[in-house]
Amino acid sequence: MKIIIITPPVPPIFARHIRERYVPFPLGIAYLGAVLKERGYDVELIYSGYENLGGKRLMRIIENKKPDILGFSVLTPHLERAVTFATEIKRKYPNIKTIIGNVHATSLPEETLNTYPAFDFLLSGEGEISLPQLITSIAGNGKSFFEVPGLAFRYENKVHFNGEAPGVNDLDELPFPAWNLFFTTNKLPIGYKPLWLTVHASRGCPYKCVFCKIAEDKKMRYRKGSKVAEEINDWDVLNFNAKYLTFTDSTFTLNEEKVTEVLESMIKKNIGNKVKWECLTRVDRVNSKILNLMKKAGCDMIVYGTESGSYEILNNIKKTIDFSVTQHSIKITHEAGIKTTVSMLIGNPNETKETLKKTIEYALKLNPTIATFPILMHFPGTEVEKMAKEGKGSYIKISDKNIYSRWSSSSYHIIGLTATDLEAYQRKGFLKFYLRLSKIPIFLKNQDATGLILYLCNVFKRLFPKRQKSEFVVDI
Repeated sequence: MKIIIITPPVPPIFARHIRERYVPFPLGIAYLGAVLKERGYDVELIYSGYENLGGKRLMRIIENKKPDILGFSVLTPHLERAVTFATEIKRKYPNIKTIIGNVHATSLPEETLNTYPAFDFLLSGEGEISLPQLITSIAGNGKSFFEVPGLAFRYENKVHFNGEAPGVNDLDELPFPAWNLFFTTNKLPIGYKPLWLTVHASRGCPYKCVFCKIAEDKKMRYRKGSKVAEEINDWDVLNFNAKYLTFTDSTFTLNEEKVTEVLESMIKKNIGNKVKWECLTRVDRVNSKILNLMKKAGCDMIVYGTESGSYEILNNIKKTIDFSVTQHSIKITHEAGIKTTVSMLIGNPNETKETLKKTIEYALKLNPTIATFPILMHFPGTEVEKMAKEGKGSYIKISDKNIYSRWSSSSYHIIGLTATDLEAYQRKGFLKFYLRLSKIPIFLKNQDATGLILYLCNVFKRLFPKRQKSEFVVDI
């Protein structure tokens, strides 16, 4: 049985941008490929963006390879492209079984399968256990569909959902991610950049941030430090010549004892001199001891979700952290020789012009290496989406179409702030932060030519927009 798992095709200009940049491969489908290969299946993985695959080119690949099963790993912003491609697949090749998984499927299992007939099956939750079971069921020699955890399927013209699949308890039992199914070991096509791979030391998150779907996965599971170090050194670096890694843990330094074990194992294998890496964590979960270990183990960048410069807003999003803690953590991170990125959300519940001004000024005060100002997205299944639908948080729905973009307007605006206003404050944040003499060299260093051109074009378009009547005007 031939199985292909893909990420949705991307628009041509986005595909070119991804391919020309130093970008990470997706960890989720690499694990799915690994567990299927371990069970003897003929499986291939396609990261459409990195392979520069729009819909037509991806369709030709599917036509040539003739899979029996086609899996879609879909984030909510990419759903429309996935549906379009799956619809065309089913029109041309109705016998191919299509499966959708990842965050969107987990958030809206029954609605997704009811709304999009192009998908035959849906898997909710982690797929390393449920996907192999589903495939044996499709082949007719496994469990009943009713017994596959996390599965949604159609039965007697109705969608039946078995409930979300439980997470993998022992992460160390999983095989290493199957990067070899994306490409041939050490033989990348000419013109590709050095590899940026992904790794994780834990799954789960104990926090309750209103904008995050991961907040529902409270059970923390950790890998052994020796296993993480072995994967990085013996698999990612030696076999695939990885030059950069991203830890996908929601809070890398959450448990000091566990992360110390990971870092000391990495240091024993001299990983810091072989590959650099980045991670995401909270400012209240670091100290000088941990940061110095991280630097020795090869840490290049820490991404901190600082979110806002207003205590009121931090309370609203359930992420209250004292500003003095944030400032101290940024300071000691730099002192350890590690770069920082801070993320400042635009459009939080009960946001105002004053709180947005505070957020921008706070980013300047923190003075991280990099600052981003994404517009908050109301993802399905999150608390903030529920708030917006109920008219709480000062949200007002302005479009029946769900819009999921961190860099443009949302489906909602806020009382006193239109979607256009939120974009204007986002623009103001970027311009005030980067158009300082001290930051221009950093921006140029962290952008390739394509990224710089796209950024400058976007800034020009936003600085000189078409005149439209607006109830609110922002003073930028």
